[in-house]
Amino acid sequence: MDMNLLGSADLSDRSVLLRVDFNVPLENGEVGDDTRIKAALPTINYILDKNAKLIIISHLGRPKGKIDNNLSLKVVGERLQTFLSNEVHFINETVGEKVREKVNQLNPKEILVLENLRFNKGEKSNDNEFAKKLAQLADVFVNDAFGVSHRKHASVSALPLLMKDKAYAGFLLEKELKVAKIKKEGLEVKNINKDEEENEELEKNEKEGKVISKKNEKKIKTAINSIEECLRVLNDLMELTTTEEKKANTDNPDKDKYKSKDKDNKKQVNIDNKKKVVTESSIKAKGKNFSQKEKIKHFNKAIRTLLDKKQKERSKNK
Repeated sequence: MDMNLLGSADLSDRSVLLRVDFNVPLENGEVGDDTRIKAALPTINYILDKNAKLIIISHLGRPKGKIDNNLSLKVVGERLQTFLSNEVHFINETVGEKVREKVNQLNPKEILVLENLRFNKGEKSNDNEFAKKLAQLADVFVNDAFGVSHRKHASVSALPLLMKDKAYAGFLLEKELKVAKIKKEGLEVKNINKDEEENEELEKNEKEGKVISKKNEKKIKTAINSIEECLRVLNDLMELTTTEEKKANTDNPDKDKYKSKDKDNKKQVNIDNKKKVVTESSIKAKGKNFSQKEKIKHFNKAIRTLLDKKQKERSKNK
């Protein structure tokens, strides 16, 4: 769910329910590391500066829905007091009549730390009724617990939905979301750069004749299909010409004379065309008249000669 930013909230003279992540390590009944407490101070001070009443909720450890005095938030509230000049109160309950009375007794700019959310089974089960009881404690809800915001727990899932028109992201949550967005965008850029490097490598290998890209492979297939079509047409012409010549030879008693003439013409062509590339214009230039069959034969021979020449050039370049 999208949340508004704390800077846009009207907090003056209102009661604010702040969800923080005070799941700090404990050593001998005391806070072992107060880094998470310090991280929440900018949001806490901002709310207090707006003359608001502040109710803080958090979880600590894994009490599994049961009261465990070793996991009470009382010691966390005491450590929080060392960083603030404002009065910090604590109540060993999370919801109920006593909690509501304590909230009503708060003065502006004072803080009330509620007991561990996970002492109530409704927190981890994302119970809507438990979330409603929390929502009744304040006018505004602020989530600054980035570390648990992905969980389906009442204080970070059901509660913001119930107070969606009055729900805001604290400064710590806002900061972490921006960092996460930058990391995501950086990853996308990295992937794009990786693709570009792969494309450059592919182009290099193409030039060296090591690989064929899909784009060029398609062009090559199209060219091959065109060549195959041309060869089919040539073969059809050759068959047609052969049929016509057979018919002509049957009607012409001087067929041996024509055969002799064709042989002489072939010899003349081989002599006059040392490069073995025969065209109709070069034949006419010599004043020779060839049959269609002979023209096709010479054309095919010329193509094969050119292909062999290209193949030799490629082999030499390698």
